[in-house]
Amino acid sequence: MDLSPNTDVRISAAPDERERKQVRLLRAAATLNCAVFGLGLLALGPREHGAHTRLWIGSAETLVFTSLHLMIYLVWLPRAHARRWRQEELVDPSAAARHARATRLGLFGALFGCAITAAILAGAWLRD
Repeated sequence: MDLSPNTDVRISAAPDERERKQVRLLRAAATLNCAVFGLGLLALGPREHGAHTRLWIGSAETLVFTSLHLMIYLVWLPRAHARRWRQEELVDPSAAARHARATRLGLFGALFGCAITAAILAGAWLRD
C-alpha cells in the first residue's frame, strides 16, 4: 500500500523535527475539531418538529467543521510536507507524479465528503 505524502499524517514519516511538530499540531487540530463538532451536536438537544433554530445552528456548525477540516487537510498538510516534497522531487523524478496523484486523490476525497455533507444538510432541511 502506497502512503503518499499528501495522505500520510504519521509522525514517524516526517524526516525532521520541524515537520514532526507541524504534523503533531495538525493531528491535534483535527482531533479538537472533531471533538468540538461532536460536543456541539450533543448540545443541540432533541429534535422538535418546527424548531428551525436547532436546524440553523446545526447547519452552521456542520459548515464550520467541514471548512476547518478542508483547511487542515487541503492547505495545512501540503504546506507541512512541502519542503520534503521538494527534496524528494530532486532525488526521484517520479515523486512529482506521485505527489500530484496524491493531491488529486485528496481533492477527490474532499469533494466526495462535501457532497455527502451537502446531501445530509439538504435532507435535514427537507425533512423538517
